[in-house]
Amino acid sequence: MARLFMTAPGVGAVIALSVASTYDDASRFRRSSKAGAQAL
Repeated sequence: MARLFMTAPGVGAVIALSVASTYDDASRFRRSSKAGAQAL
């Protein structure tokens, strides 16, 4: 999964591994909008 993230421009190994470890199980989120930052 980290290698897939690293295909995005500007994403290196550290960022890709951080994102992959945070969102390890995508089925936890019913909608993709729930996986991102929420505006207050």
